[in-house]
Amino acid sequence: MKKIILILFIGLSSNTFAQEDGNFFSNPHFSIHGGLSFISVKDGWGAFLIEGKSNVSENLLLKMSFGYTNMTKTQPYKVKSYSERNINNILAYEAVTYEVSKIEYQVIPISIGLQYNINNSLFKPYTFLELGYNLIDPKSYKANYLTVSEFDSYGELPLEHRYVDEIPNGSYKIAIGVGFNYPFSLVFGLDVWFLT
Repeated sequence: MKKIILILFIGLSSNTFAQEDGNFFSNPHFSIHGGLSFISVKDGWGAFLIEGKSNVSENLLLKMSFGYTNMTKTQPYKVKSYSERNINNILAYEAVTYEVSKIEYQVIPISIGLQYNINNSLFKPYTFLELGYNLIDPKSYKANYLTVSEFDSYGELPLEHRYVDEIPNGSYKIAIGVGFNYPFSLVFGLDVWFLT
């Protein structure tokens, strides 16, 4: 999950597409974006983002955002691990094998960054840099769970079964992206961007 967020937002954004006057922190505005999520894991679906921007200079904007997306990784893999069993205060270790059939991720990305507008015409291409953190709530689905053998102590476990398959519940991100927006009115417009 090194690249948890790789999103192509293609959608209508509810935004104030007023012309920026270029003064420092002038014309703050907010937007709500909806789009499609395509990531390094399969079966990505809709995503939304709430974003705020304000001018730093004529073409440079400070931006902050948070959002939500749901993704599913459907690349099964096998795990050799262990489990602890306590019966009558006697602790035993079981060497186990199982298959992770899929992992579902609910992700809330939070970020701050800078956006540079290449021009201030009606059709406005831009590039941006973001720093942020992804809050991740993962859920794994296991199949073919099998207890291989049982041991009295952790030290007796075979080395290949001392592994714990931990799924991250957060990740930092540095994202670079490009995009463009085109206003349909003072409220609605098309905003398309791609980030890695």
